[in-house]
Amino acid sequence: MDAITRHIDAEPRGSDAETRSNVAVSRHARRGFDTAGELAPDTEHARKTFPKKISSEPGEETKIPIMLFATIHSKLKDRQIAPSSLPERDPLPYLTAFSILCRIEGVPLLVLPFEGTDFSSRFPKSRMPENSAKHFRGDLAFYQSWRRLILDAQVIAEPGLVDCEPWDTIIRVARICRGADFSSRLYHVSSRVPTDTLPIALDRQCAIELDADLSGQDRASFRQGLGALDALHDESLAKRTGLLPEHKVGSLPKPSDHRTRYPLAPRLARVWEEMPAAVKPALVFAWRMAILGRVFSLEDDPSFFELMSEDRARALMALRTEAFGIKRPSQNTYSIYLQRLGQFCISLGGGGLPGDVCPVEQQWIALRALAKKHGTFSPGRVANIAAISTPAKLEGLTPRDLTPDWFSTRIAGLPAEKRRAFQSGCYVIDELSAAFGRSVDVLPVHGTGVRRQRRQD
Repeated sequence: MDAITRHIDAEPRGSDAETRSNVAVSRHARRGFDTAGELAPDTEHARKTFPKKISSEPGEETKIPIMLFATIHSKLKDRQIAPSSLPERDPLPYLTAFSILCRIEGVPLLVLPFEGTDFSSRFPKSRMPENSAKHFRGDLAFYQSWRRLILDAQVIAEPGLVDCEPWDTIIRVARICRGADFSSRLYHVSSRVPTDTLPIALDRQCAIELDADLSGQDRASFRQGLGALDALHDESLAKRTGLLPEHKVGSLPKPSDHRTRYPLAPRLARVWEEMPAAVKPALVFAWRMAILGRVFSLEDDPSFFELMSEDRARALMALRTEAFGIKRPSQNTYSIYLQRLGQFCISLGGGGLPGDVCPVEQQWIALRALAKKHGTFSPGRVANIAAISTPAKLEGLTPRDLTPDWFSTRIAGLPAEKRRAFQSGCYVIDELSAAFGRSVDVLPVHGTGVRRQRRQD
């Protein structure tokens, strides 16, 4: 930023009044503005520029409030803002930039009423105001460098919105925290969100919908920009601006994922997070079919039980994948998905698919859910319950209907290779009885009666 100091020192002088306001920049960069009169303003000019702040009428006391920019200047001069936190690592270019601002306005820094986005509005990023042109010899790039110094110092000293466009402040903070290359990634997000979308309003669902309309390099750069936005959550300065989204967007689903074009409703998404891995794709695809079949709309936010209610479940069961041009997954896979959702619904205390799961099956599903909930059994041991439920269901028996005699009769007739799985299932049931008590309505009243066999050496 030495060019700024050299440029100002070489600037041609004009009238006497202008000369008074063009005090050597280096002097003010070193000393600051300790008094309101050090950079003597033309009072008439000041009254026209800031009529509410200065009055020289007889009998009226001149009131010059201490405004934000004067505070920032003071913090820079006294090194209350650590030089290491400044992009230039030196307060002098910033102090010089404030001196230029005073020349442009023709008043001391103490008088300037800039705060928030005032400076950014008065000095637009892509257009140089007429009263500034002579100070920068019409050089827009030089003007923009000066403007950047002022706004960088402002956001570091008082984190918050300093640019007219919130995305510009987010990008500014990203550059200050992690450099220009990092901040440039955010342009791929800010340029693709709807015009009125603020950074704080960008959530995961919005990002998924925007991502769905992109492809190739456009999608890759958009996702990279979202990653940069998430990374700013780890930067104190960025968080203190209050402009970041409340939550990180996180990794977006693969383009082939059904969630890309048909994101789950918020309440379903919360259920999805807690689902077993095998059931997750079932919910995602069923929701897609629900949207395509107009069982629900994307604006709806049903609970899982509402999705699986009798009327809605019947409507889902009546849909055919080929009617929507879907080849994968197939209709058969879709049916399996619905069955998994029905079973998961029963495990939560719901009714499952209407007319698709008999009461006996519901009891066995509930028993397996109880075993999984217990948390001490491996998936293999839980799966061994099927060695008992399969023959029991053929006889129309629920777990509650089974007696020790039934278990002993069944185990006696099994070949050796099937007996071990049957016995393992019995041990699981007995352990559940010990843990929950036999009053639980999905457990045999008197247990299995099968005793563990000790290994013989």
